[in-house]
Amino acid sequence: MNRRSVLTAVGGLAVGGLAGCTDDAGAGGGDDEQPGATATATPTPMPPPIDDLEISIFDVRKPEAGLRSADMDVILEVENPTDEEIPSPSGEFDVFINGARAVTSEPTINTLEPGETARRTMTVIVDYADLGESAGDAIRDGSFTLEINGLLRAGEAERDVSLDYEYPSG
Repeated sequence: MNRRSVLTAVGGLAVGGLAGCTDDAGAGGGDDEQPGATATATPTPMPPPIDDLEISIFDVRKPEAGLRSADMDVILEVENPTDEEIPSPSGEFDVFINGARAVTSEPTINTLEPGETARRTMTVIVDYADLGESAGDAIRDGSFTLEINGLLRAGEAERDVSLDYEYPSG
């Protein structure tokens, strides 16, 4: 027997020994299933418990009012009271001054560990031309209502947010 006939014989045994074996066990509807075999499914991850996050306006710094615009720092406080991590919450918020839409802001916060509280400063640049005269005057005079409305997101989860703050507070 030469080398080629030995390889052909061994290859034929290997293929013949596997005859009838397939990856789709039970596809023929027969008794192919083995007792004790179980199928495992990958569990669908639960969305982060974003509805449990507590978000508030911690403070609004005195606006730096110019002739055509004002800059103000709005400090948001976000608390995770759950025992689960909240991955990178972010927002898409419309900011209103005395009911007039001033700007849209999109703050992001690092991942919140269970029980963690974080503060995030949003610098809001308000163009008086976008507000109207009365809201611009209110900022220059130092007495106004700031409102934030929009969506808070983390992963695939999202929720509505509505916050307000009277400036100056107290």
